[in-house]
Amino acid sequence: MKIKEKPEDFIVNEVNNLKMVVEGPYVYFLLKKTDLTTEEAVRVLAKKFGIKEKNIGVAGNKDKKAVTQQYISIKTNQKISKFKMQNLELTFLGFGKERICMGDL
Repeated sequence: MKIKEKPEDFIVNEVNNLKMVVEGPYVYFLLKKTDLTTEEAVRVLAKKFGIKEKNIGVAGNKDKKAVTQQYISIKTNQKISKFKMQNLELTFLGFGKERICMGDL
C-alpha cells in the first residue's frame, strides 16, 4: 500500500482568525484546490481576474498532491462571489482591512 497515491489521500484544512469588516480593500475567500501548488493556483486566479499575483495573499504554501483548503485575500475592486473550475474553487467569505500574509496561520 502506498501513502498519498492520489490527491484525495491527503487532505489539508487551514485554520485562520480572519477579522471581517463590512467594507475593506481586501476580499477574503476560501480556496479549495486539488493537484495544484499554491503558486499555480495564484497564477491561475491572477490571470483569470486580470490582476497582479502580488495582489493575492496567502498564509502558507500547501502540497500539490493533496486536496487543500486555505484562506486567501485578493485586493480588487471586482465583485467576485464565487469561482469554480475543475480543480480550483473560490468561496466568498467577506471583506477585511488587511492582506493575508505568509505565517498568518
